[in-house]
Amino acid sequence: PGSTAMTSPPPGRYAHAVATHPRSLFFATASACDPSVRLWRLPSSCSGGVSLQALQPLPLPCAALAFGPEGDRIALCAARAPRVYLLHASSLARLAEASL
Repeated sequence: PGSTAMTSPPPGRYAHAVATHPRSLFFATASACDPSVRLWRLPSSCSGGVSLQALQPLPLPCAALAFGPEGDRIALCAARAPRVYLLHASSLARLAEASL
């Protein structure tokens, strides 16, 4: 999908978890009220807002997420179930999932 400029979250929605990329101007957000993860790009200068790079719906709301050390993967933990997901960081494609 193309990028969408956005300076603030939609009304009534907010992130429950935020993770910053270890090597570039990206960050990911997850919400427990909207079961999805979003990948955002920060502007390279102070003149622009953040832009949405990718959106991946998930079967369960997420409570926590983190980028891997190389920045190529994102791990997520479900909010109300012992379930974890592993996503490709640039496309948010699901690579694996497991119950704990």
